[in-house]
Amino acid sequence: MSAAWLPAIAFILIGLVCFATGNIWSIPAVCTPIILPLAVSSGASIPLTLGAIISAACFGAQACFYSDVTLLSASACKINNVDYAVAQLPYIGIVTAISFVGYVIFGFAMS
Repeated sequence: MSAAWLPAIAFILIGLVCFATGNIWSIPAVCTPIILPLAVSSGASIPLTLGAIISAACFGAQACFYSDVTLLSASACKINNVDYAVAQLPYIGIVTAISFVGYVIFGFAMS
């Protein structure tokens, strides 16, 4: 594993798993003890990798159609959760793309 690519890859993988499960807490709790020693051994930036893990969990849970974040927000707005999730997907996509590019750039700059 390249130290420069580790934060970006961790961001994508954890984000996808959190999106698939709709869970914001358990996936980072399980993945952090696996990814951080990998970051240490490869020479990746620990704060950058930890930031990628945490932000990926937020991305995955926010984008999921049935996560607690989406259900509570849709309930507060008194709209269907699918309508709420579809309405926010373009914004989530933009922030995710910018974050991924940032993790790639800072991964190469900080390793």
